[in-house]
Amino acid sequence: MGVAVYGLMRTGTTLVSDLLTRRGRSFVVAEPDLFVEWHPQTIARVHRALGNFGLEFSGDEDLPRQADYQNYINYFDRRVIPALARLDLWGIKHVSFQKWRELLDHYGPERLILCVRDIRDVVLSQIEFIGRHGLAFPGGHHMRDEAWVMTRFCHDAHDLIAMSRRPHLALRYEDLVADDGVRDKLRDYVGLKQLSDERINLDAEPENRRAWEAAKHEGGVSTRSVGRFGREPPGPARSVAERTWRLMSGYCEAFGYQAAEAGERLDRHPFAAPRSGGMNPLEWWQVNTWNWPGPLMIEPAFARRRARLTAARSVPEGSVVIDLGCCTPAFRYMLPKGCRYIGSDMVERFEGCRVADYHKGELPQPGEATLVAALGLLEYLADVPGFLARLRSLDRPVIATYHAADDTAGADRGALGWQSHMTRMDFLAACRSAGFDASARWGFDGHQSLFRLQPSPPSG
Repeated sequence: MGVAVYGLMRTGTTLVSDLLTRRGRSFVVAEPDLFVEWHPQTIARVHRALGNFGLEFSGDEDLPRQADYQNYINYFDRRVIPALARLDLWGIKHVSFQKWRELLDHYGPERLILCVRDIRDVVLSQIEFIGRHGLAFPGGHHMRDEAWVMTRFCHDAHDLIAMSRRPHLALRYEDLVADDGVRDKLRDYVGLKQLSDERINLDAEPENRRAWEAAKHEGGVSTRSVGRFGREPPGPARSVAERTWRLMSGYCEAFGYQAAEAGERLDRHPFAAPRSGGMNPLEWWQVNTWNWPGPLMIEPAFARRRARLTAARSVPEGSVVIDLGCCTPAFRYMLPKGCRYIGSDMVERFEGCRVADYHKGELPQPGEATLVAALGLLEYLADVPGFLARLRSLDRPVIATYHAADDTAGADRGALGWQSHMTRMDFLAACRSAGFDASARWGFDGHQSLFRLQPSPPSG
């Protein structure tokens, strides 16, 4: 194999694979998923890319069946590689690091390319990708969430650092899309005379993803996705991006990115450092378990996961729920049968997301909503009493969560990105002052509480 391309999700790996894919000369196959469970959609996508490229496979008029090959790598070795071997260069690109050592040892690529990007931009891009494309955990029952983004990034970043000890070319996304010279360096590294201007692998993706990427970058290479962290308002999404950056200083140092100052790093976080022997501190099953509770500490992304799971149990069937500060729309798939979901956030995360700047006192139009959810949001607002008063103007019941200051003793709330620091009694008083009758389930996960807020009837 001539080249292997590895990188975290949303670091330009598909762009690199397409730059290196020239008809009749070279083909870097995107995401053949050689060591994962057989799935017909993967086979169909790979075959679309092969067909777009123009490779011919005698006897493969129909899509291959698992019964004939048992797994992807058998199929790839027996049916695809003989066709690829006729080219000047062939390779694969993966964003899944599962069994990466076995794959590199099996194929022994002559060149290794590692795609990297500013941590904070990666996290925000993955959050958007989840919402726009409905990424779900295995089984498809629950959409992936911010806790998955944090866990997946840290897991893959540790593997990428380990991989970087092998001879490689590191490609920073920010440089790749802005500098022709970097693309020339990529061309020379793999020994091609020219890079491609086609998007053969991207064109094999489902229509919604293909159209979204093409529209965003106007069909070419652009810098439109660079620096997105600087455009993200304070809130849960920005917080998880910054927190992941603070705990993965090793990634920043390995690939030349600015790391957090020494006093701001989360070096003692259980995700931050490899275990003995350099082993990844995270297991693959932890990354892909939708209800894994996470580390034994206050970790806002996992607190929000628990908040959604707990809140969903108290949502009446048939409700129309508007989810404020949704970040990802994972709550949608936890609601009882017959419920409808409306997402809202401070920036548009996905089609239909209702935008409002909560810091400026804005709220989305509730429309047909019968219930308002504010889960893992209030901690990021400086004026919680004022926000509750504005919620009351919607004249709808509210389900909310909050980490009261007296339930988080010893935690550095500011370091968690939180701007409000109310006690239990402060919060209840703010609810009453806003015009709500409040019932509380205190400390349901040890630190945060769940509130059902009903608009108080008019006095007199």
